[in-house]
Amino acid sequence: MYVKTADGIALVYPYYTDNLIADNPQTSFPSVISDELLANYDVYPVVVEPNPPYDPATQYIETANLPTLTDGVWVQTKTVVNMTPAQIQARNDQLRANNKSQATQLLQQTDWATIPDVSDPAVSNPYLANSAAFASYRNQIRQIAVNPPVVVDAWPVMPEEVWS
Repeated sequence: MYVKTADGIALVYPYYTDNLIADNPQTSFPSVISDELLANYDVYPVVVEPNPPYDPATQYIETANLPTLTDGVWVQTKTVVNMTPAQIQARNDQLRANNKSQATQLLQQTDWATIPDVSDPAVSNPYLANSAAFASYRNQIRQIAVNPPVVVDAWPVMPEEVWS
């Protein structure tokens, strides 16, 4: 990505070679436009900083709208910002809602295992031989669905179907 400048001040970011061509309709440009040619039009490449270390539970990364000129290089800076208590609560509420939704979907995927005749050898042939494993799995998932945590350390693993 590039920045369009004037007198050392960033004006337009991001700026692309298509913008340069549109801004200069009477000019013929080569198919590959070099950084040296772009500099003639006050257009410069931008280095995007990597994200600084931060705690996503209480902080977020804010990216500056316009890059800044640092030691002759245009840099897109990033800053760590502390969340307000309301932002932390909203984030946690969203994570809980996501975990509840995921748990509900997992329960729906195994609803069939709760049908009484699925595990009854007197009624079904074949029958689900490990219905107790499914009941245990569903109980663990139901605990997440009913009281969703902010973070699920490890989701229970659905058992393999064993038919007899």
